[in-house]
Amino acid sequence: MNRTTWAIILLGVLAGAIAGMLLIGPPGIAFAQGDKPQDKPVDIAAITQPSPVVAAMPYQAQTDYEQDPFEPTKLRRTTMQVRRVLLVHQDGSLEIKDATN
Repeated sequence: MNRTTWAIILLGVLAGAIAGMLLIGPPGIAFAQGDKPQDKPVDIAAITQPSPVVAAMPYQAQTDYEQDPFEPTKLRRTTMQVRRVLLVHQDGSLEIKDATN
């Protein structure tokens, strides 16, 4: 490629960058809803409340096995007791709680 081709490419990229900046406008702060943050008063109580739980699963459990007295190779019954539960909150935080509470 010769100098003329490079100059045309550079001029085209520069013109595109300038046109893009003019069309987009100056950078500003993005808001999710409304034009200004003063549209609605901020509810501090809603911000400070814990994030809602979206999932719960057993974290620690104890399983008891009862063998069948007539067929020693089989189990008659299993009993599982959950001791602790893992809670997953909406914001991604994890919390472990006792299942008895």
